[in-house]
Amino acid sequence: MNSPEKKYDIGLLKTLSSIQFGIIIMISIVVISVVGTIIPQGQSADYYREQYSAVTSFIIKVFRFDITYHSPLFLSLSGLLGMNLFLCSLLKFPAILKKTFMPDTVVSAEKIARLPIYVTVQDKTLDDIGKTFTSSGFRLRKIDNHRLFGEKWRIGYLGSSFIHLSLLILLLGGLVSLVTGRRGKIILEKGHSVSEVTFPGKSTIPLGFEISLNHFDVEFYEDFPGRPKSYTSSVTVTKPSLPSFDTDIRVNHPLICNGFTIFQSGYGKSKVMETAVSDNDTAIVDVRLKGIPAEVPPLAVFDMVKGVQYPVPGFEDSIKISMVELHGDFKHSRSVSGEPNPAVKLEVIVHDVVKWSVYAFKNFPRMNMPMEKDLNILFTMQDIKNSGSKIASNNEEYYTVLGVVKDKGSQLMWAGAFIMSVGMLFSFFVRPERIWVCEVNGRILIGATTRGDHDSHRQFINKTVNNT
Repeated sequence: MNSPEKKYDIGLLKTLSSIQFGIIIMISIVVISVVGTIIPQGQSADYYREQYSAVTSFIIKVFRFDITYHSPLFLSLSGLLGMNLFLCSLLKFPAILKKTFMPDTVVSAEKIARLPIYVTVQDKTLDDIGKTFTSSGFRLRKIDNHRLFGEKWRIGYLGSSFIHLSLLILLLGGLVSLVTGRRGKIILEKGHSVSEVTFPGKSTIPLGFEISLNHFDVEFYEDFPGRPKSYTSSVTVTKPSLPSFDTDIRVNHPLICNGFTIFQSGYGKSKVMETAVSDNDTAIVDVRLKGIPAEVPPLAVFDMVKGVQYPVPGFEDSIKISMVELHGDFKHSRSVSGEPNPAVKLEVIVHDVVKWSVYAFKNFPRMNMPMEKDLNILFTMQDIKNSGSKIASNNEEYYTVLGVVKDKGSQLMWAGAFIMSVGMLFSFFVRPERIWVCEVNGRILIGATTRGDHDSHRQFINKTVNNT
C-alpha cells in the first residue's frame, strides 16, 4: 500500500510536468514581458516615483519591474518553465521511444476492430494484401501465418520530443546570454579603423580583427528630410594571417565574426564637419511675441552681426537686441542624432540697459535658454550666413555607430531554432502510419492508426485493397 507521502510526491510530479502547468507559466511570462515592455527599464528610483503613483512605484521596486528581464520573478518563471519541459520530456520520452521503435506488432482481431481505422476485405489472400501495401511504401512484416504488421514514417512520432528539446535549449541559451552576454559599441569615421570594442563601464576587449570604415551612406525620406530611411556601413575586415575582405553592414544584415555580432546602430555628423564661425558671420534671427501661433508672421527677421543693435518693431526703439555670440555647434544642447546645433546668444536691451541674455537655436525653434518669464519675446535662429563655412547638410560626411554583441548563448539559440524546425517538420508534415492485418475465417481484417486524417486514410486503404 502506498504511503500518503509517496502519493503526494507522485501528484506533485504529475502537476509540475503537466501541460496545464506549462501553459500557466508561459502565460505568466508573456504578461510579465508585456509589463517590461510598457515600463521603461533601467531608470532611477526617483524616476519611477515621479512617473507613477506610490503603490505602482512600490510594486515596481518590490518585483524589480525596472529590470524585468533580470528580475527574480522573471528568472524564476523561466526556471519553472524549463523544469516543466524537462519533466514532461523525461516522463513521456520512454513511452514515445517505445511507440516509435517497439510497437505492439501482435494485435488480436478484437483489438483490430477497435482501432480508429477498421476495414474488412473479402476474397483476398494475406499475400495479396501484403504485396499491395508493400508497393504503397509500407515496411511489412509477417508475424505468423495469419498476421501482418506494416508501418511507414515512424520517425514522425519523435516530433514532439524534438520540440520539447528545442525549447529547453532555447531557455538554456537565453540564460547563458543573460549571464554572459555583453553589449558595446564602435564609433567609426571614414578612413579610421578599430580593433577593440568598448563596453559599458568603459571596459574594452580586443575583437581579434581590425575593422575600418571605407564609406558610410545614409538615405533620408523625401517627405521627412531629417528622418533616415536606411544607412549602410561599407567596411574592410582584416584578420591576422588571413586575407582581408569587404562587406556592408546594414540594418538587419549584421557582420558575424570571431563570436561578435556587429550591427548598424546609428550615425552622426563627423567631427571634421562641425561648423566653424567667425566675427564676420551673419545670423538670421526672427523675433516673435510669446503665445502667438506659429503661422502668424514674426515681428521682424534680422540679419544680425556682432556689435550692432537692432530695434524691435512696435516698441518705439525702447527694446533692442544685439548678438554677442555665434556658435556653429552649441555643445551644451546637442541634438539626439549628434548633428551640429547652431546657436546665437542675444542681449535684450531695454532703454539702453542690458536686461536679459538668452540663447536661440536653429534645431529647437521657439525655444530660448534660459526661459525668461518676464520677457514676452521669443527668438529663433534660422540660419548662418558666413564668408567661408556653412551649416552642415545631409550631403556631408557622417560617422557610423556600430553595435557589438558578444553572446555565448547565441550558438545555443541557433541550435534550438534548428531543432525546433526539425520537430515542427516531423510533427506537421511527417505523418506516421501503421496497419495490422489479420486473417480470420476467410476474411481479412485491416486496422490502422495515423496522425493524419482518419477518413482520408480509410479511403486510401479501401482503394489500395480494392485495386489488388
